Amino acid sequence: MKRRTFLSLATAESLALSGSVAPARTMPGIKAIAFDGFTIFDPRPISALAEELFPGKGLEFSNIWRTRQFEYTWLRTLTGAYADFWRVTEDALVFAAKLVKLDLTKEKHQLLTQAFLEFRAWPDAPAALKHLKESGIRMVFLSNFTEAMLNAAVRTSGLQGSFEPLRPKHRSPPDRLKLRPCCRNPENENPPRWFAGGS
Repeated sequence: MKRRTFLSLATAESLALSGSVAPARTMPGIKAIAFDGFTIFDPRPISALAEELFPGKGLEFSNIWRTRQFEYTWLRTLTGAYADFWRVTEDALVFAAKLVKLDLTKEKHQLLTQAFLEFRAWPDAPAALKHLKESGIRMVFLSNFTEAMLNAAVRTSGLQGSFEPLRPKHRSPPDRLKLRPCCRNPENENPPRWFAGGS
């Protein structure tokens, strides 16, 4: 499900629960939602900055950088050589610059990585999150981002208090929220559910 579609449906659900609108195309029984970071935060300024620093090559560079970020994440997790997303982001940055043959100075390196601490929410995200919060739906991040990256983006976007506090990384969002997936209680016709909203 696309980011905008998910937020629209989730907002419709919260409005229906609050009685503000008649139920329509909603997702009944939602108790909590786990969001990927990119569902909430807009990464487009990274590409814009890359083009500013490397005119004519910014788009190619940023695409390679983003792809390598997730390739490194998957490979290192699968091989047991885990590194957090900040380290992965830096390593992927260096790889992409070398591949495109760019002069990645220390200053440009710092500007590009710092941009990951300056994310702002997508324009439609704050209102949707506000509706969800007011309807009693609990929210948490299920994201590759490090705790520092998420906290910085939340502050920059003015979303303090919207999400459950971050807990140790080995615990899944349902564990954090003390919820049970619906399949664990097959006899209940309306079991509690949890959803992950990805990008």
